[in-house]
Amino acid sequence: MAKNEQEPEKPSTKIWRVAESSLTWGAITLILLAIGSALSSAILFILAWFLGTAVLLKENFFESKKLWKQALGNAFLCLILAIVLLAMWKTFPTPREVPTAKDIASDVLNKLPDWVKAPSPPQKQPDTPPATKTRGFVDIGPTALGISADPADRGKIIVNVQCGNVGEVLTVVNDCGAQVFVYDGNADTFAKDRVQQERYFKTFFAEYKQTAATFPKKLMPKAYIWFSSAGPSATPQFMTDLREDKKTIVIVGRVLYKDDYTNRTTELCEFVRPPVTFGAPAWAGCLVHTTDK
Repeated sequence: MAKNEQEPEKPSTKIWRVAESSLTWGAITLILLAIGSALSSAILFILAWFLGTAVLLKENFFESKKLWKQALGNAFLCLILAIVLLAMWKTFPTPREVPTAKDIASDVLNKLPDWVKAPSPPQKQPDTPPATKTRGFVDIGPTALGISADPADRGKIIVNVQCGNVGEVLTVVNDCGAQVFVYDGNADTFAKDRVQQERYFKTFFAEYKQTAATFPKKLMPKAYIWFSSAGPSATPQFMTDLREDKKTIVIVGRVLYKDDYTNRTTELCEFVRPPVTFGAPAWAGCLVHTTDK
């Protein structure tokens, strides 16, 4: 007696069964959630593929008398479903981030007119470092060259020397003095003669005597004191040697003063550059003793 073989269902019937399946609509729902949700769309598409695959395998969409053909057909359908969902995910627009309440409030405040906004709190100013106290500075230098008409030094070469407060605070000058020397040679030679310059300073320190009646003396900023230092007599021969650059007039000295910090010293060593002119000649500095200490 022959057995009744069950005829396979038509494809159209299976399509309707797949469409009516709750799993199918679950997959469609996940796809819609992926479109409208801020969650990771990739995860939702993967879940949709799993559900769609479950539907295809449950309904045994591809039937064949041979098992391997049936498995291969259903696997091919699952692969097509995966390709379709992957293409949809690639073209799916990235969902915008949902603004927080703080972002919404900030946006509203920025659109308000200035007179409605609350005043901003004052910003803290950086701490100002304490001002550095300005130190005092008293300079010493020659201002004029001439021949004395004073009865005590009549006919002698004199150099007017000034000690001035060029700083910004009150200073007390304890001593300011200078001495004139004559170098037996031209100015260019003396400018390089460091040994002779040191000798003049040693002589000045040994011979100079402080005038106790004049010092100490307070000097306000821009104030100054001056004095004249006498040299040799201005004989005709001496004047000729000066004009011919055979002799050089040199002035050395120092000023001792005190500011709010400490005792300080400014030294002087300059010589006249030819051509020698009386009044305001051209002075040049020595190699030594021209700095403030």
